[in-house]
Amino acid sequence: MKNSFLSILLAFVALVVSCKSDVISLQPKASFSIDGTDVESVTIGTHDAFYPENLSSNATSVVWDFGNGTTSTDEHPKVTYAINGNYNLTLTAFGQGGTKNVIKKTVVVKERILKTIQLDKISLNSYLAEQAAGITFPVFSKLDLWVELKFSQGIVQRTSNHDIVAPTIFRTPIYAQIDSSFHSTLAYSLPQTQNVVISYPVNDIDFYQGGLGLVANLYGTNGTNTYLLFSTSWSGFAFSGSTNPSLSNSFNTIFAVPGSPTKLTLGIEFQ
Repeated sequence: MKNSFLSILLAFVALVVSCKSDVISLQPKASFSIDGTDVESVTIGTHDAFYPENLSSNATSVVWDFGNGTTSTDEHPKVTYAINGNYNLTLTAFGQGGTKNVIKKTVVVKERILKTIQLDKISLNSYLAEQAAGITFPVFSKLDLWVELKFSQGIVQRTSNHDIVAPTIFRTPIYAQIDSSFHSTLAYSLPQTQNVVISYPVNDIDFYQGGLGLVANLYGTNGTNTYLLFSTSWSGFAFSGSTNPSLSNSFNTIFAVPGSPTKLTLGIEFQ
């Protein structure tokens, strides 16, 4: 009798322990990655976008808190910040029975400062192929050149020469009388006393659909007429450079002109 009672007691204890183990195993564990890596912090520019990936386990639902008053219940939300500063990106994973687990990571948001503009492999008479239908150029012998940066948002509107209607945020000095035989490099470094803040989306694919976002234009004049030689708002431009600015406090944004050897590079620094 005593042995039977002991056996029943041991079986009951084993059942309780097993159930308790099951409950513990169902506790949610919050986890997420940024750009596919398990980093504790990331550095981005204002208005840049990234998409953290929810890797939580045993979670029935999740809530993101961006630390700027914005929340989301998406699995992979778009995260962006308009103002520089340090933010806590928080993920709360909810499990069965009201259980939850929280994880936080730091997002350092910095202002993006324009430092240099460089044109490599200039080719004055190679840009016509990228113009809109009906626009023709003469054969250039010499041109005064300059670069303008614009920011386009909302409904895209264009002028008769296929220029985008948007406010200009920076214009370089004029590179005077550039000969058509010149195929080298034109560069401009901004003075240290001049801070041009690119407070616009740069690394945000939602702003690169049909001419939105930061736009760089190359203009030329022969003294009589002004020509838009190319615009990064046109289709076919290849965007490259630092797509993960967390690796450095400075990076290059490079636009390759389609059908031409020319590359336009914006040297940008985080501050």
